[in-house]
Amino acid sequence: MRDRGKLTDLCERFGFAYYRGWATILNGWAEGGTAGLRAARAGIDSLEQEGSLARMTYWLTLVADLHRREGNTAAATAVLDAATSFAFEHDDQWWLPEVLRARAALDPGRGQNQRLERAAELAQSQSSTTLLARCRADVDARFEI
Repeated sequence: MRDRGKLTDLCERFGFAYYRGWATILNGWAEGGTAGLRAARAGIDSLEQEGSLARMTYWLTLVADLHRREGNTAAATAVLDAATSFAFEHDDQWWLPEVLRARAALDPGRGQNQRLERAAELAQSQSSTTLLARCRADVDARFEI
């Protein structure tokens, strides 16, 4: 797709190093597969080298989604657990409800319910109506008969 390259082209043209990392991650996520995962990881590495850690919980969630889409739930779980730790260590919890919701989808049984409840509570405490709705939709889906 040509549009995927526009952000990258603009970053190259005007020297926006910070957003180049974003573009690399987003392009990798959109591409998927091994190549997409490699690109997303390269984008995260670039941001980390620059010390640009804001929004890292979000970027890590995209990497976890790439692993999940490839069927590697162990890797997806590890990345989401790392994102959770990062969120607390760096007080970057705005996306944590979604991290917990994604992690809950990888949990069997009772652990899943507890994570979804925690994600919903956190989304509500942050007044994040969209993330709260996503959590509630997952809870509802689990208890449909």
